[in-house]
Amino acid sequence: MIAELKIVIAALVLYPLLISFLLMILQWRREQDMFALVFIANLVNGALTLALVVLYVQSGFKPVEISLGNLIHAGDYRFDLMFLIDNYSVSFQLLIGILTGFVLKFSRRYMHRETGYIRFFASLFLFVSGISLVALSATLDMLFAGWEMVGISSFLLIGFYRMRMQPGRNSLRTYAIYRFCDVGLFMSAWLFHMLGSEYFFLQYHERALDPAFVQLNMWFFVTIGLLIVLAAMGKSAQFPFSFWVPRAMEGPTPSSAIFYGALSIHAGVYLLIRLYPLWRAVDFIPWIVGSVGLITAITANISLQTQSNVKGQIGYASVAQVGVMFCELALGWREVAMLHFLGNAALRCYQLLASPSIMVMSLRQQAEGEVLSAGFSGSIFRFFGPRARFRLFAFSLRGVR
Repeated sequence: MIAELKIVIAALVLYPLLISFLLMILQWRREQDMFALVFIANLVNGALTLALVVLYVQSGFKPVEISLGNLIHAGDYRFDLMFLIDNYSVSFQLLIGILTGFVLKFSRRYMHRETGYIRFFASLFLFVSGISLVALSATLDMLFAGWEMVGISSFLLIGFYRMRMQPGRNSLRTYAIYRFCDVGLFMSAWLFHMLGSEYFFLQYHERALDPAFVQLNMWFFVTIGLLIVLAAMGKSAQFPFSFWVPRAMEGPTPSSAIFYGALSIHAGVYLLIRLYPLWRAVDFIPWIVGSVGLITAITANISLQTQSNVKGQIGYASVAQVGVMFCELALGWREVAMLHFLGNAALRCYQLLASPSIMVMSLRQQAEGEVLSAGFSGSIFRFFGPRARFRLFAFSLRGVR
């Protein structure tokens, strides 16, 4: 069982990197040839995800820690390739496998004949590798490695349309917020090492930190907790960092769907779930998490009302729901927050993938007068039927001409 899990986990994290590398170095003359490789990789992704779920079920739903050896050993520091298989990681990886499959399938036609077609898929597979590493990591150091891969791929895809100035600017703005807040995650890992230990998720899977140890190193844990919250706020676009979400929608719609509708935007929630005992060791930090989530839920709901495009509205709607998840975690409802996360991610991904079709339908209705004619429904016009109101609306346009 352990041997099979090692193979599956290593493949889930490493094969997207291999696909990304092959896409960039090989000479592709036709889109069909390149997408054949993407299609095969998509099938492999689905098979590996299914294998992970099956193996976890066969283990009796017991948390399993997997070690693939040591990568770096410098002095007292060791960077071990440690992975954790439990309810949270398997649920997250299953979501990644399903949504990635839909997005890759959707992208074949959506990105047809786009300049940078290959670059898009290479960046997307880099993201898949990074987010899988975030989902399956067993230590804070491993999670940080995947966290940075997600940030880099996000930067590349927001600025995908290089011929325009605005996507480049927005990618830099978003990445600047990422870098500022990611310092929190890096510093919190470093401070925990300064305490002479490493944070293993399984070690504190079902128990809190030793209160005496926390009290003895109170300022360390206060600082670590605040830095973790900062990192989660930046990645999940919580107040006051919510402004980068509509700017991040400059990238292609499939990347917006999987990043800011589904997976990346919820990474902050997953971070708080994984490090739950660490930031709850200090009494006032849950109050900060809850306050940030509540303020974000309110401000994001206000902001989505004034967005001029459907992608921005969906992005802010997703941010508002993430704010509610922060409140759920502040109340100690980890399982509820995880279920909320899975449901919201699937819904927002679907909405963003459907948004181009919705916009086309809306513009067609507007051109035919169906949307604007709905305004003839107040006062005396409510006594007319839909067809009569439409004719009155069409007649009113004659004066405009």
